Amino acid sequence: MGGKWTIENPANPEDNLADKWNKDARIPITFFRWAATAKDQLIDSLLLSDEDFRAKAEAAFGKSAIQKGWGSKYNAEAPKAIAPNSYAKPWRNQL
Repeated sequence: MGGKWTIENPANPEDNLADKWNKDARIPITFFRWAATAKDQLIDSLLLSDEDFRAKAEAAFGKSAIQKGWGSKYNAEAPKAIAPNSYAKPWRNQL
């Protein structure tokens, strides 16, 4: 809208949820990098084998969270790594 980032708040149309994006150009870049990573690790990973899916889930959420959430469905053997941890949370080194 007018060359500025605008995300209208559904509860208050006068509130722009992206107002900080217009103050720091790194914020939208970091958001879209995060969104691409989330798509890769959460949505596209559903098409992977069980072990590859588990490896991506562990990279995204941590091994203990996956073991707790999935219980005995997956054995305790660690899966092979698909991507370095730096790709799991790309926003950590950005701002």
